[in-house]
Amino acid sequence: MMGWLLSGFTAIRAFGVRVGLRSAAVSGYPRSRRRNLLRTAGPEPLLCFGALLSHCDAASGLAQANELVELWGITDAVTARRTLQELMLEAQSQSLDEEFRRLQRNEPGVFDGEQRVRFKQAKRAWSKAGLALPMDISIAAHDLESLAWLARQCHAFGYLSESETLLCLAWVAENAIRNFSDWQAYAASFVLGRAILRRDGTSGTMAIGAFKELIGCRTDKASLAGLWRTHPLAGIRVSEVVLQEEHIREPAAHPPRSALLALGCVIAHSAGVRADDLGIAPQEKEFHRLWLAEHWWAADAGQVRARMDWLLGSGSREKLDPLLGRVADAPVSVGGTALARFTQARRALLKEGHDPAMIDECRTVLAYDLERAAFGARMAFSVGLLDEESLWNALRHMARQARAAFDCWEQYLVSLMLGHALADEDRLSDKRLLRSGMALLDGITPFAQHPSPWQVCPLEMLPVLHRVAPVACRGPGASYRN
Repeated sequence: MMGWLLSGFTAIRAFGVRVGLRSAAVSGYPRSRRRNLLRTAGPEPLLCFGALLSHCDAASGLAQANELVELWGITDAVTARRTLQELMLEAQSQSLDEEFRRLQRNEPGVFDGEQRVRFKQAKRAWSKAGLALPMDISIAAHDLESLAWLARQCHAFGYLSESETLLCLAWVAENAIRNFSDWQAYAASFVLGRAILRRDGTSGTMAIGAFKELIGCRTDKASLAGLWRTHPLAGIRVSEVVLQEEHIREPAAHPPRSALLALGCVIAHSAGVRADDLGIAPQEKEFHRLWLAEHWWAADAGQVRARMDWLLGSGSREKLDPLLGRVADAPVSVGGTALARFTQARRALLKEGHDPAMIDECRTVLAYDLERAAFGARMAFSVGLLDEESLWNALRHMARQARAAFDCWEQYLVSLMLGHALADEDRLSDKRLLRSGMALLDGITPFAQHPSPWQVCPLEMLPVLHRVAPVACRGPGASYRN
């Protein structure tokens, strides 16, 4: 069930550095930064993922692997791909990480007394094994390791092809590299996270033993010995071991209206839910009604339309666009101010490899308004406050505004992130939104059945309700138009 964090913008699913300019940002269809790379290192580095959990389950004498897979509701290739895709979204949201950090600081949080006891026991076991506890621990390791293990089991039982399995492991690897400095941080995070989420009192000790074998401290398991030492986490180059040729698609001359689902999907992705249906998580209507009432002040169809009219007519950009122009000319940090948040957002975008000129020349937060309008409207549809045809028409109108202002999804993401930074003080939601935007922009998509909406249809090809007026100046250096 989706546990909404009512931040006024984002919602979170309760579960569980790139460098260089994007020269392909405005050319090519669809985008894939790995497509033409050769497999030079082989897949062995990806086999580092899932090994820790495999050892724990084998040593514990649990049920056969096929029975474990079926516990996830996986019975064939279709359910395997759907389950793994949903788990990837949940893992991407990392919604429990802040609670995990509160637990580390011994602060009150959602984890109860029993979980706190198991957490402390796991810490003692880790220290007793003579291991230092790293600083960069995250509950994400448990989700990532579980994903890798499950993908490998699905392949073993013929539910996934080798290519799909490697792409799943590559997805895990890319996220692990982003979150952890080395294997010790990854393993410590797995042990502590598993202690919270599982009542299995022996799994922590087994995981610590497996870590020592994988890192090369013990050699009684020849199949595991030294695998992590041979392939340091920070040294794994995912692009060298993955091909995505099977995801190449021919561009459609007239994309179907389903391409409009690319609008609103950044927030949905950051919440850990799928956005490939017109309605956002329609099974969670009560949470949608609460969110709409709390942040759109909308309890009926008329109030929903009024909020949409405001977002599409003037929205936050009436106030923030003039401010954006001023802070862009003087990006210096002043603690706690909108200017400081803008500077932090700019640094985060630069760290992800976005063109500095594209960031500095952004003069509208239109994408911030459009993303909220699309997400909220799709939620309103899922609870019956907006009819389907009205929603499709609204999305076409949003697409027209987006196409008139932005050349590509990368520009849209920059506008969204700068708008959110200026309007919202929640740094955690900043990070989640950027992480989700990057995944949509050029992340690994293991399954052809579940592609990124942004990779399926370029922004410039979105279906629109009315003709888009020509933009006088496009390309690098062109200013945004509102």
